Amino acid sequence: MNIPTAQFDDQGSQHRQSWTWADQISTYRFWALLAFFLFAGAGMDLFLSSAQQMRWMEVIHGSHSSSQVGVITAWLTCSRYYGYLFGMLLAWFSMRSRPVVWLIVLCGLKAVGGALFTCGGPEWIIVVRVLGNAMVGMASGAIWLIIPSILAGGRGSSEMFVVSFGLIGLANSFVSYLSGLSMGLMYSYSRSSSSTGIIIILIGLVVFAIFAIAFLIPLLVLPNWRELFNGNPPPRGYALPSLQHDPIAAALLCLIPFYSLYWIYRAHGEVAAVAPSRSILSPHASLLVTFFFPLMFPIVMVSLVDVLNARISAPRRSPWAVGIWAFFVLPVAVWLVQEKLNQVIYLTQVPNPNGTPGFTS
Repeated sequence: MNIPTAQFDDQGSQHRQSWTWADQISTYRFWALLAFFLFAGAGMDLFLSSAQQMRWMEVIHGSHSSSQVGVITAWLTCSRYYGYLFGMLLAWFSMRSRPVVWLIVLCGLKAVGGALFTCGGPEWIIVVRVLGNAMVGMASGAIWLIIPSILAGGRGSSEMFVVSFGLIGLANSFVSYLSGLSMGLMYSYSRSSSSTGIIIILIGLVVFAIFAIAFLIPLLVLPNWRELFNGNPPPRGYALPSLQHDPIAAALLCLIPFYSLYWIYRAHGEVAAVAPSRSILSPHASLLVTFFFPLMFPIVMVSLVDVLNARISAPRRSPWAVGIWAFFVLPVAVWLVQEKLNQVIYLTQVPNPNGTPGFTS
């Protein structure tokens, strides 16, 4: 029986393909990590910031002396940051074992710590709150390091880091905005009925933890789930029939809400058929990323035109022009890319005198 052998370089390391940003975003594992970050990272922090606001108001407006207020504030603040430091060690340890399993454990640790920090009771409960705050800091710090470390395992280009981490940053900014709104809401609850605010926070922590873990569970049953982005990217096999479309009609139809999302999906599928490349997203990933993050339109459109220009160099479409139009007036960018795509489809379908497609490989 022939046993396949791996190829190694001069230093003895096994050859493997690096992930592109499109490879990463076209996989379920990326979206699962992003969803986990939203729920377990930024989402749970939304409720924890509200709990923190309630506790600060309780300390300031309570029966404590000024010196006691200073001590309690110092303990609560320092416990969170000391937790972050231990979170770095925990992240390092988890990356050496099973990071997906550790993310699930950290999600539970953060929920328990948040519950301890939120709970009320007699004066001695401040010790429990400090412990809970430290647990929250440790879990949050580890999650913030583990997810970028997993994404960096692909060792792709600088574009991969910008796009992958940029999407996480955009998601975090949105949740931070919601956090400010929730703090005011929870403060009003704490002034009228403290128990109501506590119940809302505890329910929110549990629900968000459940959703976060639910997105990671499928990763445990996928083939080679332990590799995540350390192995080779999966092959691309999904494409759509390539048909020529009127560029002006496509541009005008993009004035209709949500048609641009359909066009993005269809264009990626057709480009995958006539000019397959790992530099562009899969059709489903292009639909998801532009729906949830509209600012990705220029990046997605430029990636399409780059692949088409590489397939047929003349006439060349300027990626800068496509990107600028995609940011300000998307239908114009659609017109430019659709026209270029039609040229590639035409030359793919019309053979040259030698019997091969009308372009060289």
